[in-house]
Amino acid sequence: MYAADDKWGDGKQPLNTAAVRDLIAVTPAAERALWHFLCSADCITTVRSGYRAPDDLLPDLLPDPRAARVDFLRVRVLDVARALQVRTYMVSASLMLEVIDAAGLAGGRFALNVSPEGAACAPSAAEPDLTLEVRELGALYLGDASAVRLAALGRVEENRPGAVALAESVFRTARRPWCPDVF
Repeated sequence: MYAADDKWGDGKQPLNTAAVRDLIAVTPAAERALWHFLCSADCITTVRSGYRAPDDLLPDLLPDPRAARVDFLRVRVLDVARALQVRTYMVSASLMLEVIDAAGLAGGRFALNVSPEGAACAPSAAEPDLTLEVRELGALYLGDASAVRLAALGRVEENRPGAVALAESVFRTARRPWCPDVF
């Protein structure tokens, strides 16, 4: 769904913008075809794509992918155990996490056991494999942030050798997270 305005410059040159309200396709080929149709429409000089996933195909369909601007999704975890239990995982692993929360809402140590079949997470007194603030947990939870990069930035502390690499495989997802709704 899209709408186009009706603006014209001197000499009847089009200055029209097509604003996409929704563009959701069933296949990548259908998505490419819809973007091609919209970007090739007569009298349209600018296309505003609306909210798109960070790994959307659109930027790479443009002659200059840098012309696309992408925003990011953020989450603030309040119930660590519940949030980590309901998330899906592609690997089987166990991690001990120490979550630091200055607000005092979500901090603590948690034993996380995951597999493609499900996950279990509960408070624990065991020594942590990783120490991180709740902000970094939110980034990892969504699957887009890199535990290796966060550790290099000093935002994740590795307390057991190999724990950062393990967290990388546990939390990363094949597709980048996004939410098509504005809130």
